[in-house]
Amino acid sequence: MDESRVAIMNFCLSWRVQIAMLQDRLLLWVLFVLLLSLISCREKNPPERKTSSSPPFAVTNETTVSDFLESLGLETKNSPPGADDPGLIKAGEELVLTGRLPNASGQRLSSYFYCADCHHSHREHSELRPIPERDFLEHAVANDLPLLPASSFAGITNREGHFKNEIAALYEPTDAAQLNLEDAVQFCSTEIARGRRLNAVEMQALLAYLHSLEWRINDLGIRGADLSELKRRAINPREHRKIGEDISSRFPSQVIASVDREDNSSETLTALDPNPQRGQQIWSAACLHCHGAEGASQHFFSNRKSTWKKLAVLVEDGSVARHIRGKTETKNDSVVVMPPFPLEKLSQKDIKDLETFLREQLPASE
Repeated sequence: MDESRVAIMNFCLSWRVQIAMLQDRLLLWVLFVLLLSLISCREKNPPERKTSSSPPFAVTNETTVSDFLESLGLETKNSPPGADDPGLIKAGEELVLTGRLPNASGQRLSSYFYCADCHHSHREHSELRPIPERDFLEHAVANDLPLLPASSFAGITNREGHFKNEIAALYEPTDAAQLNLEDAVQFCSTEIARGRRLNAVEMQALLAYLHSLEWRINDLGIRGADLSELKRRAINPREHRKIGEDISSRFPSQVIASVDREDNSSETLTALDPNPQRGQQIWSAACLHCHGAEGASQHFFSNRKSTWKKLAVLVEDGSVARHIRGKTETKNDSVVVMPPFPLEKLSQKDIKDLETFLREQLPASE
């Protein structure tokens, strides 16, 4: 190979090396420019960060307690299947009001009582907290509601227990019935209403309806400035546990125990002036709910001489108080006694007032 050809080859090889080096340098410069561009964009448009402008959950007056607590990462009860199904909720309401599902002719839960005979779905008092001085009768009269023996279904899914008052001593529910809502429903249907167990469809509908009656933020009296303060506190995760405690303290976690309400001794009752006007309110709001023309009881009461005579006898022998407390003795297991009123619903003084009213009716009717 001559020298001129070798020189040309060396020259070409040299340029190839130079070009390759230039390409590498150009690539490095391109990468450097891109990096600078990314850094510049990041500084001009920093990534969004969570700020303190809003809580983790958009809490409003209508937010349910469980939804709000869950948004804070606190433990809550699981919603039953179909809890948000309007049709299922409506079917559950029908079951409460009539004792059977829609179009379920002849399939009542009990031949004696249905849920609405003892429970209503309204709040029972303006004050939800378990304080001894609550007057259930006053609230019922003011809001044109019946005074019923059992606790309201309103907020029942927010409770942690059932049958915690003297009703438990009369019926002796199982531990499961005292702690679990489904077991409580089955126990009530079979033992207190003397009916049958709910099937799976009935239970699903009833639980959906009861879940729709859960307490909401507005029910707890949290509104206006209090709601704004709650939103502010919810921003801080360190506040979440304390918020949960504050929320839970605003409503009873269990059926209110009667021992929380001071009852009157016999000596005190004797010294107190009877109040027949209050007795008449009890008669209208409590007694006639079941003993009126459309009530569940087979014993019909009206403004008739026969009614007052019969009740006068019961007053004299103390049967009124025994019936109200569910302590009527019977040797016949087929006889269904009236569901009892616990002390927090009707105190001993209330019963005395009722008896005084009944006594006054006999002379007026003759």
